[in-house]
Formats: sequence, structure tokens, C-alpha cells
Amino acid sequence: MEYKKVMPIFKYIGGKTWLKNHLRKSFEAVLTNKKNIDTYVEPFAGGLGAFLSVYDTLLKMGVKNIVINDINKKLIDFYEVVNNKSEELIVEYLSLELDFEKTIPENARQLNISKHKDQLKPLMSKADDFYKSIRSKFNNEKDAIKSSAYLLFLQKHCFNGIYRENSKGEYNTPFNWEPKVFTNDDVKERIIDLKGVFSKFNMIFSSQSFELLDYNKNTIYYL
Repeated sequence: MEYKKVMPIFKYIGGKTWLKNHLRKSFEAVLTNKKNIDTYVEPFAGGLGAFLSVYDTLLKMGVKNIVINDINKKLIDFYEVVNNKSEELIVEYLSLELDFEKTIPENARQLNISKHKDQLKPLMSKADDFYKSIRSKFNNEKDAIKSSAYLLFLQKHCFNGIYRENSKGEYNTPFNWEPKVFTNDDVKERIIDLKGVFSKFNMIFSSQSFELLDYNKNTIYYL
């Protein structure tokens, strides 16, 4: 049975999508030799590049229980929202993109930061202010849906897909200055695709140190 190729929803530093072919071969080899494995655990889940590279292999080999863990609780909250409240997330996120689009002047839309840095920065000052306002809201937001929409927006528009925090634990990655708005279809499809992958498994979302996870037999771990 063919399964749809599903990419991570946003860039995340240290992503493993580039290892896809190697991971698929390795997982198939291990699972062929260890027939009793029924659980997959990823203690450092990040952007899910590894899991999404091998999810169809896990299904084919009978692995139905998935534990996605990361010490970044807001990241894990995001995946739980995708799994349980994807439509609300889509609506909340797209409203941010619509408001962001209003900050981009027409004469900036055809420019690129790598080629037109000196021209773009003055034109994109309102966009930078908007980005910073969402970053501030994210750092103080308690509602999981709003926080997840803010995180998605920030990771789409931050510098180089880096999730970075200051000493107070606040997200502080700067704006990437690109006059790019992400479309309804692109983001909605990625969220729905990820929710579709989750629906094929018994999902457990966890946010704790890898040292506190249970390490059991009949389980494959990707670290």
C-alpha cells in the first residue's frame, strides 16, 4: 500500500529529513529482524523529520504505538493541537498571515532579502514590528491553540528556522525580513497531512527529559 509523502510543517534546527533514505533502510532492517517490536519512541522529536521519513515503514512492519517526546513543551503542545484541534489551529494561524500580509508594502513583494537587503529592511519595518508582537504574545500565551498558531507563524517567518530561547526561557529568534506570506492551501494541507499520519497510530505526546522516559522491550528508539 502506498502512503503519502508528508513533510514537516516547518523548518526546525537539526532536522533529519535529509537522512530519510538512510533511516528507511535502517528501520526496515531492524524491524525485519525484530518481529515483536510494536512501539516507536523518539525522545528528541524536534520537527518530526525522522518520524515522518519512516512512518509508513513503521506501519508496514506492525508498529502501532508512537511516543513523540521533546523537552520543549510548546512544541509538543503544537503536535497535540494538530492531532486534536487542527481546524481551530488552521483558522487561528491563517488570520495571523492575513494580518501580516497587510504590513508588507507592494514595492517589497518582489524583493528578496539575499539580494535586496538594504532596500527591504526599511520597507519591512512594520512587518518586523508585527513579528515581534507575535513573538511577545507567544512567550506569554497559555491557550494551547493560540500558542500553537503563534509558534507556527514564528517558525515560518523566523531566521533560518531556528528555535532559540534567551536565559529567561523566552523565544527570541529574530525576523527573517522576507516579504513572504504562506498560503491557505499550503499550510492547511500540511496540517491535515500530519493529522492524517497521527490518526494511523496510537499516539502519545510527552514533554520531559529523555532520562525520565520508560525504556522497554518490544520498542525501537530513535535518538
